[in-house]
Amino acid sequence: MTIVMLHHQLTHYSNSALVGENDFDKFVLRNAEDVLKILRKNPQVIMTVSGHRNISTRYKKDAHLAIFTSPSTMTWPMRYIVFEVDNQKISYNTYDIDCSPEVWSEAKKNIMDDKWWHPENEHPMTPPGNEKFVAFMLSEATKSDVIELNSDTKNVLAQK
Repeated sequence: MTIVMLHHQLTHYSNSALVGENDFDKFVLRNAEDVLKILRKNPQVIMTVSGHRNISTRYKKDAHLAIFTSPSTMTWPMRYIVFEVDNQKISYNTYDIDCSPEVWSEAKKNIMDDKWWHPENEHPMTPPGNEKFVAFMLSEATKSDVIELNSDTKNVLAQK
């Protein structure tokens, strides 16, 4: 079983990244597709974990891979992930950092006031856009999940 960790992401997690708004496309590794081709050929590679974008936990399935981006403990919403991995599944839970309301509020303000972090074409800096951005960053739906490994990966791992 192999887990690949890297700083830059291997996939886009927003439309802003796809179109390069605020240089969000630069969060993705330049040769990401070449790397993914190699990883797709190796069913023992079950997941990748990256940071750089510092959004709350997100993952995409790609062939047998679970491709994660992880939050930052220093950038709002200040979270971290705990993974549990076995031959059948990947489970994860995302937790908020325990900090004072003042620190939380200041960290959120820094993100909300900074157009570089705030993808304007998806979440305009307006009350409805800001509300949508907060919902994206704080999504409870992305804080935990169980991802079943596919049968090819389970077979390869069983043979080891």
